Amino acid sequence: MSPGEFDRTRFLADLKACGAVAFGTFTLASGRTSSYYVDIKKAVTRPDLLRTIAEGMAPYAGSADRIAGVELGAVPIAAAVSLASGKPYLMVRKSTKEHGTKKEFTGQELDEFLKNNEKFLKRLKRLFGQIEKMREAARITAIGMKAALAACRVGVTENDVAAAAMDALVRAGSEYFPSDPIVTSGFRAGIPHTTFERRRLERGDTVLLEMTGAFGRYVGPLMRAVSLGEPTPKVRKMADLCVEGLNRAIAAIRPGVTAGQVDDACRTVMEEAGMYESFRKRTGYSVGLAFPPNWNEGHIISLGRDDPTVLEPGMVFHMPPALRDYGVSCVGFSETVAVTAEGCNVLTTSPRALTIA
Repeated sequence: MSPGEFDRTRFLADLKACGAVAFGTFTLASGRTSSYYVDIKKAVTRPDLLRTIAEGMAPYAGSADRIAGVELGAVPIAAAVSLASGKPYLMVRKSTKEHGTKKEFTGQELDEFLKNNEKFLKRLKRLFGQIEKMREAARITAIGMKAALAACRVGVTENDVAAAAMDALVRAGSEYFPSDPIVTSGFRAGIPHTTFERRRLERGDTVLLEMTGAFGRYVGPLMRAVSLGEPTPKVRKMADLCVEGLNRAIAAIRPGVTAGQVDDACRTVMEEAGMYESFRKRTGYSVGLAFPPNWNEGHIISLGRDDPTVLEPGMVFHMPPALRDYGVSCVGFSETVAVTAEGCNVLTTSPRALTIA
């Protein structure tokens, strides 16, 4: 076998045997249910499996100066890869110690490395903390969205749905919202930026839902759509196009591309389907810290036509493609995503499909 290769079939069997991979019904930290669960600690406490992991990862450390692992779970892997590759490693603390040397980073032969890279490492650590807060906000948002989707049924009011969402968001840990949830139905859904106003939901309506939880004032917005009863062919087409446009935008995100290129990826879907007049918007905008009246940071970066802004790791965007049949209906789907060194990490978690109630 070439460097980095190993017997994957045997490795997977060993992971299952030690309980590192289990199958069943599991509730994840995001609140979603999964048919499998990975507990990596059960693998890294087995010398044979840890050795296999290290030998498989070591070739990828070839061009690196150091290997880093965030305490606690990543430290055994970083140490093992260090042994296999001969590269020094350092441990990154999740919080600054209040005793001893009070260092945020621990490891041998670090003085020169820290001298040259301390600013970058501290910025990276702050960024890691910010992304984790947004991930927690997104987890809270998913709980609010799940409650709102469940509340959508013929006969209830938009206010009932909004109340279900806000109750779930607050109980899940959200702080006060930068903007109340958007719940708009029927002909009102076809009017941009309307929200709950006592309208009673009817058979054949579409319901547009958009909201965010807040954690440490960071946000993770999410948009979804509901059809009360079997959707019309036009509503189904609009939903499919929005999801396809969102998928293509997510696939386009990576460091080095421009905001305009991401917009092109989504907008082209609408243009090729002859639906741009029902779209007529940017693909997304930056988000982060938020206070009333809204969470939108489009004044910082917009994922819009021909925008030359170059994407960098650590940037976070909300991308909400939506299509309107003006004065009749609207569907839309969004995700909050983070730009990573490898590409794109979707922070929000909710089934990306039209809900039929």
